[in-house]
Amino acid sequence: MLARYPSAERFVQWYRQQIERIDRGELSIPAHLVYEDEQLDLPHAPGPETISIHEVRWRKVPVRLELTIWRPYEFSYKRYTDWMNQTKRGSKSYEVASTCC
Repeated sequence: MLARYPSAERFVQWYRQQIERIDRGELSIPAHLVYEDEQLDLPHAPGPETISIHEVRWRKVPVRLELTIWRPYEFSYKRYTDWMNQTKRGSKSYEVASTCC
């Protein structure tokens, strides 16, 4: 866990920078972003040549995260709109959806 901490910290720092970019108006909401980095990992199957835990070696593996940053209002509105678009007009679900908000 401690070996992965630096990569988690890099992600948190990157995410905060993206929020600052949104606040400055450099990114628009919803912001579709991709984060790429490397993290340390242990092999899942060290292999027959590994005799003891001391012979297990860390390796770097790529990490790719695709994410979207929303404001709460826009996210809720999008979800509601999608719900309304997927609901058949005249159905009970449509009546509930159209009167709920």
